Amino acid sequence: MLKRDMVSEDTKIELGELAKDNTVSLEEFKHFCREVIMMGVSNESKKQSFIRDIDKARSKDYAAYPVYNYLLAGEGKKSL
Repeated sequence: MLKRDMVSEDTKIELGELAKDNTVSLEEFKHFCREVIMMGVSNESKKQSFIRDIDKARSKDYAAYPVYNYLLAGEGKKSL
């Protein structure tokens, strides 16, 4: 079964760039992270679990971890 990435490579690159950008606040970064999770194809309860982890984060690095874990688990992909 093939899977098509619903979260583009550009989005993944932007995530890394925003994490390093000192002009982007933690709250702005968390908002972006939530949007990435919402682009995924998993069910709402699974998405909310990752979003709760993002909301608890006290730094950009910790806010990015749930997003990377979500993407590595294949949740940003759709079966073809």
